[in-house]
Amino acid sequence: VLFLEVFLFISSKNVYAYLTADNYGTLYVDGVLRVSNSYWPNATNSDSFNLSQGLHCIEVNAAEASGTPTAFIACLINVSNSSDVVVRTDTSWKCVDHSISYEQETK
Repeated sequence: VLFLEVFLFISSKNVYAYLTADNYGTLYVDGVLRVSNSYWPNATNSDSFNLSQGLHCIEVNAAEASGTPTAFIACLINVSNSSDVVVRTDTSWKCVDHSISYEQETK
């Protein structure tokens, strides 16, 4: 299942990406793989990276090994203030057709 979230940064930030998925998942930011998670109970995080001011897109592709419904939790956290969760999974995320890329979604 592919989910997208498009968001706007007013100023640049250094962030970490976190993902946990049942059973496995990948998280891309602006088309760049940041996290690959293959064990549901443990969240996996990325190295820090900078996101510039402007529009960005997170893609999460999650799958359940048995083919049953999947679940995931993802977020971006500000490196300089770990209590500042700048993007998190919520009801605004869109489940989309796998053929749609982040470039198409952000237009």
